[in-house]
Amino acid sequence: MKEKKKIPVQVIFGILLGLSVWGSSILLTGKIIIFEEIELYSSGALVLVFPLLFSAVCVLVSKHAVKSGEKAFFVSTTISLLVPMIAPAFLLLLEIIINSQKDFVRTVANWFYLAFVPVYIGPSSIITQLDAAFPDRARFVAAIVACVIVMLSGLIASVVIFKKGGENS
Repeated sequence: MKEKKKIPVQVIFGILLGLSVWGSSILLTGKIIIFEEIELYSSGALVLVFPLLFSAVCVLVSKHAVKSGEKAFFVSTTISLLVPMIAPAFLLLLEIIINSQKDFVRTVANWFYLAFVPVYIGPSSIITQLDAAFPDRARFVAAIVACVIVMLSGLIASVVIFKKGGENS
């Protein structure tokens, strides 16, 4: 049996895998969006592959973690996959704080906002490409809802697989 990787190595690999998955969103959308949109190429509805990739990675990571007993790898990958998913809500909250508060709180919120923007590149690229691929508002919203459902299903399935695998050990 292979020797388990040390916890710091598991955490680093988990974070790198999460970054790689979200980095693939740039390839699948053909766009980089930081403060303005930079279109690399037109990808059309190719963006719809991302939720499937995301879910597949979630499930494969949980199966690998159960098999190898690398809990730190599973947890770090799951967190690094989740953070960009919650980035839009977090940035919206920070924007509300920035627009409603004064002085010190506004300054601190601005720093958090700027530090958190890079995490938002993947989700914003996906949302923008979905908007371009589905100009009809109803289809755009349906595409976003479908993407979120597929991604959350993969995430929930991975947690279930990991928990059940841990009980069987």
